[in-house]
Amino acid sequence: LGVSEEARIRADKETQESWEVVMNNNIPDVTDEEQLIFFEDCHLVTLLNIIPGTLKVSPTHIYFYEHEKDETHHKLSHNNLVWKIKDIREIHLRRYNLRYSAIEFFLTDQTNHFINLSKYHRNKVYSKIMSLRPANLVHGITRTPEEMVASSNITKKWMEWRISNFEYLMNLNTNPTHTPNQTPT
Repeated sequence: LGVSEEARIRADKETQESWEVVMNNNIPDVTDEEQLIFFEDCHLVTLLNIIPGTLKVSPTHIYFYEHEKDETHHKLSHNNLVWKIKDIREIHLRRYNLRYSAIEFFLTDQTNHFINLSKYHRNKVYSKIMSLRPANLVHGITRTPEEMVASSNITKKWMEWRISNFEYLMNLNTNPTHTPNQTPT
């Protein structure tokens, strides 16, 4: 097992059960009891791949289902994922390929996921998820980048030498206005 997998396994029981579901490809489909709020074709963007699929949002979960390459192959894909709404820590509108078409969310288990949609659907997904009021959401109010940096007091901590240059730059690079398409600070 890799270091990140070991850290996930040591997490609380609920997170561990969710991880086992993902690892075993037992991703449940949206149940009849669970009302589907939104679904749309999208792309899951990872470091090495751009995976076409469908994003489904329900009141309790977000599902990503990879589009099957072979119609006769009905087994669940390795890239089918499910996330609990309550596990969303941050959600940000992002640019992808110089277009305002992506959304990125960060979870309480320190993972993040980057989804590319059309601009219209990106804003719709964002507003639908925000309307569900995720329990662990840190940035519940949309603010300008300057306001976010100012409210974090990160510059003050750096000027007082309470954090290192590395920590300061990492914080600036994870600022919601800093997209993966930009050169790091």
